[in-house]
Amino acid sequence: MIDSSRSNTARRGFTLMELMMTITIIIVAGALVMPKLSDDTQLRLLAATSILTSDIELAQVMTISHPGDPVVVQFDPENEHYWLAYADDIDTPIPRPDNGRPYLIVFGQDRARSAAGVSLRLTEVTDNTLAFDAQGGVADISARPVIRLSLGTRFIDLQIAPTTGTITQSE
Repeated sequence: MIDSSRSNTARRGFTLMELMMTITIIIVAGALVMPKLSDDTQLRLLAATSILTSDIELAQVMTISHPGDPVVVQFDPENEHYWLAYADDIDTPIPRPDNGRPYLIVFGQDRARSAAGVSLRLTEVTDNTLAFDAQGGVADISARPVIRLSLGTRFIDLQIAPTTGTITQSE
């Protein structure tokens, strides 16, 4: 005799396959959403710091190697960008050796794309120009230049030692 109570009961619960598919969908959706929710502020600040530090060091090296034709870092903090220029023509960016385009860095564009939204503030940088002497130190030996890179409530300060031109960073 067939047990009629078993054949008439409704199926209850999920099969293992249905449960695994549901969990997989939740994991994939979470993996797609999580990067959008994460805070990349520190990463963007570090990117800006790295780019600016290397460009300051490039200007120092170029000035040391050709002291008769020094290279400066010219800042435009209102527009969040800077460029490398010869000291006798600070308004014209020098051409980049790799592609001939002007050596102009705009946070959020081109090689500084990863530094979008970062802003600049200068302390003890006369006329927004950072110039170096033939030994790589700051041309105005009495200045203690500080460049603050900030994004939201976070910031990184780059201090430049007047005599050596050494760059140190602090948060």
